[in-house]
Amino acid sequence: MFPAGVVRVWDLLVDVGTTAQCIPGAEDVQTIDAQHFSVRVKVKIGPIAVAFDCQVEIVNLDPTSRSGSFQIVGRDTRVGAGVRALSKFTIVGDEAQTIVNLNTETDISGKIAQYGHGIIRQRADATLMAFAECVRARLLAPA
Repeated sequence: MFPAGVVRVWDLLVDVGTTAQCIPGAEDVQTIDAQHFSVRVKVKIGPIAVAFDCQVEIVNLDPTSRSGSFQIVGRDTRVGAGVRALSKFTIVGDEAQTIVNLNTETDISGKIAQYGHGIIRQRADATLMAFAECVRARLLAPA
């Protein structure tokens, strides 16, 4: 839950340039066009450090229902690892607080896939929590 109105949360989350700054390990965010972006994301999974070169596509944004979806495809050719994810989200709330519901289906391939669901899930959960804390801090900052 975010301590801000639903319109403010929507506006922040659909601003990819600003939102990407909250992704732990993200760097070199580039806008290709209104629906396509590239970003490098560095992360450590188990003892392996990877740097995914990712292509992000906004598949759908619906301001009326405050929902959307995006797809991420990334590859680290150095360690032979890949990630493909489809995320769908909805934003619900009022003028004082907002809840963001996120559902992501992820496929991981290559060397990091050997670490199994548990370690990957822990890393994903930690990344999502850090992202949410950064978004919360931006929302609480004076406008």
